[in-house]
Order: sequence, then C-alpha cells, then structure tokens
Amino acid sequence: MREFVYFIITFICIYFLYFFLIINRKGALVKFEKSREVAYLVKKYKLEIQKIDMKALANIIACANALVLSITVFFVLWFENIILQIVISALIMISLILITYHAIGLYYKKKEIK
Repeated sequence: MREFVYFIITFICIYFLYFFLIINRKGALVKFEKSREVAYLVKKYKLEIQKIDMKALANIIACANALVLSITVFFVLWFENIILQIVISALIMISLILITYHAIGLYYKKKEIK
C-alpha cells in the first residue's frame, strides 16, 4: 500500500512540474520543440514537426515521463539494499523509456499517415 501511495504522489508531482514548467509557459514550449525527446522522436520515426501539435506532444511526454518515474519508484521501494535499488531503477527506467517513447513515436507516425 505504501508503494502505491508513493506511485500516485510521484506521478502527480512530476506531471505538475512538467505542466507548470513546460506545457503552461509559452517560452518553455518553444524550447521544448528543440528538446532531446522531440529530436529523438523526429529522427527515429521521421516525423514532420510542423504537423505535430506541440502542446499535445508535451502533455503526452509529461504523462509518459511521470509514469516512468512513478513505476520506477514503485518497484524500487520493494528493496532495502541501496545498490540493488540503483541497479533496478536504472534497468527499469531505461526499458520503460524505450517502450514509452516507441509507443509515442508509433502513435504519431500513425496519426501522420492519416
């Protein structure tokens, strides 16, 4: 139960940080277009950045990043050993980031084709 509470708190905190620092601010949204996340999606999935609604993409990436961090916190709290926590968190984060960004890329690629 404790892990689930940390999951929810982490998700809400990370999402609101993204919301107030990136999505809600006009200047930050322009910088977001040049971020590594967007560059990765554009390069890997050959997306046309002009066809993408940046605010919607920022929202999706904010949710994905919040979910990745929340799931990582959820699983890491099961272990007491700090070394094991670091190793497990690295493995979980890398795999979840690859999976979520792949899903986002495929979603936008399909949306671009239509």
